Amino acid sequence: MDHKLRDSVTEMHLVKDLHTSLVSVPMLADADYLTMLDKAGAKIYYGYPTTTKVSEKAVMEGYRCKQTGRWRVSLKAKVENENTDILLIDRPNPKDAIHHVFELPTIEKTVLYYHAAAGFPVKETWIKAIIAGNYARWPALSIKAVNKHYHGSNERQSKMMSL
Repeated sequence: MDHKLRDSVTEMHLVKDLHTSLVSVPMLADADYLTMLDKAGAKIYYGYPTTTKVSEKAVMEGYRCKQTGRWRVSLKAKVENENTDILLIDRPNPKDAIHHVFELPTIEKTVLYYHAAAGFPVKETWIKAIIAGNYARWPALSIKAVNKHYHGSNERQSKMMSL
């Protein structure tokens, strides 16, 4: 059997100063690969005609959201609210997550980094989104911090982020 990867999963994005490779499990799933993860590692198979044999019932089951491509697992037997009753598999508990923005030396630089990560929204739009709770899990981001540290100049932001 040919072990060459299908062309649809060979796209690569280079990230400056990233010292390791990242594999996109959703991209593999979309290309009909089967990925199995356990504490020892990962194995990736051609999805078809590979068959798997499972000897136990699953302890959790979920589905893949058609809009986001993320896997979702129900936390309740009867889902009443998808935002609170379903767990996104690829979103870690904030207590367990590593947020590299803590390495930024000031709140100002953190706000400027977040502004770039959010796609450089207009200040008023960004504040409305923060009020709506869209950035609730972004540590140190608040309306007070945005009002104090975001000044709207892309040139200033570029200089601050390069320091």
